[in-house]
Amino acid sequence: MVCQIEITVGKVLGKGGFCTVSEVSGVECTLTDKEKAEEGFQKTYIGLQNKKYIKDRHDRLGHARYAIKKVTAGSFEKGDPHFFVSSIVDLAMEVNFLAVLRHTHIIKMRALTDVPRTSADFFIVMDRLPDTLDRRIEVWTKKNKRSMTKKNIKEEMFYDRLSIAYDICSALLFLHRNNVVYRDLVSKLYMINAIRGVHVLFSLQIITLLNTCSHHF
Repeated sequence: MVCQIEITVGKVLGKGGFCTVSEVSGVECTLTDKEKAEEGFQKTYIGLQNKKYIKDRHDRLGHARYAIKKVTAGSFEKGDPHFFVSSIVDLAMEVNFLAVLRHTHIIKMRALTDVPRTSADFFIVMDRLPDTLDRRIEVWTKKNKRSMTKKNIKEEMFYDRLSIAYDICSALLFLHRNNVVYRDLVSKLYMINAIRGVHVLFSLQIITLLNTCSHHF
């Protein structure tokens, strides 16, 4: 668990219908005796990292390694209680899915804040991924125009696209085998970690758990 005051929030990376994702530009925290004793033990949720690990590794070569996701500020002030409740529920559901779904090509939750999930201050810490598929498509388009006759560059882009398509299918197959449907597969929600060469589905707020006893086609 991390506290809001232990996290320095940097620039906004993106906004969705309910939530805002911002980079973590700094971490200042001190482990309690209980946290020190629990360090190294198996975590309640898969993929979680302790505060010391996050503090020591929040910066990678001058770039933020983590991001936080929370309900967009001012959601309650909009005067629509239903919208605020939907925002809170969506984020809480995403936590539930991330807690049990572990796959190379699905975003990982690294920490939770120490406030109730029903609070507007609740947030989760996730890996910060610097690139998205829609931006990568723009790069491919520009490269293609500049390299009309360069066979080696065209082949490189082809294998890059093929690799990403394969990874997307791998993540979706994993979800489907767990009776989960990803409802809005768009390029801006598919993130790319250029450093590690890993492609991941970013948001699990838009997935649905199927009732295996009542499929309708």
